[in-house]
Amino acid sequence: MFDSILTNPTTRTRFERLFHGHLTRYLPFLGGGGGAIASEAVSGLSGCVSSIHGYVDNTLGLENTLRLSMLKMTSKQFERVLHPIFEEGEEASQRASDQ
Repeated sequence: MFDSILTNPTTRTRFERLFHGHLTRYLPFLGGGGGAIASEAVSGLSGCVSSIHGYVDNTLGLENTLRLSMLKMTSKQFERVLHPIFEEGEEASQRASDQ
């Protein structure tokens, strides 16, 4: 999720705007440089994200939340969750074989 937020052009731009807003609110001495600092900070986060995955997953209880949600799904709902994943895998496999 974090990787997607930081690498997807749409979500990265939104995240940078949000981050910039917080920087300028809590660090008023940054003034006009907040945008550049926000972009630089977001770029730096990309390298740190993998080290915080376990902490965030544990703190938010993501594994348990996902497990409970999946247990409540009907077979059809579960299939709808898995289908895009298999399609993506098939597309990646096809691209690899085309090369």
